[in-house]
Amino acid sequence: MFGFANFLIWVGITKYLKYSDSLNILPATSIRVGLPIAKQLIATLPIVIGLAFFMISNFGGSWRFNSFHKGLIMIWALWYSDEVQNVYHELIQVNFLLATLFCYGWAFFVANIIHNVFLAMVEDGYVHQSRVSSFDWLNDELNDPDEIHIEGEDDADEDQGREVTSEMFLAGIKKA
Repeated sequence: MFGFANFLIWVGITKYLKYSDSLNILPATSIRVGLPIAKQLIATLPIVIGLAFFMISNFGGSWRFNSFHKGLIMIWALWYSDEVQNVYHELIQVNFLLATLFCYGWAFFVANIIHNVFLAMVEDGYVHQSRVSSFDWLNDELNDPDEIHIEGEDDADEDQGREVTSEMFLAGIKKA
């Protein structure tokens, strides 16, 4: 219980980091890449489900793939290369050739494609967040006091100013 309370305290501290550009990069990157990573996980879900059914149909004699639930857990463990050697030694007893092809092919596919896609997403979010401040909208030329035109003012140079509507101001706030 104390560990969970400690976790919640540390999560709450990240709210205060958003006021410092140098300390806010990790939390802001996590927020920025959370949705694309979730979309990618959903997009790879049919591949994982199909692979689990393939493994059940070909390696159902192994306790690791004798049910759909166990098949999904084993695919997830293989995704992160946790159980490759153990799964390989278990599967070669059922079908040596297919087990060898699967383990080598899966290791190549995960290491060279899946992980790199997720790393590219996180890198893109990090690079964007390290160059952007949550207070950039304050420095935007739209909010430059020299260029704001207040309606009803009688200036000789009316076309130099820019009228700021409440929608434009709220859009700037929502960006931050």
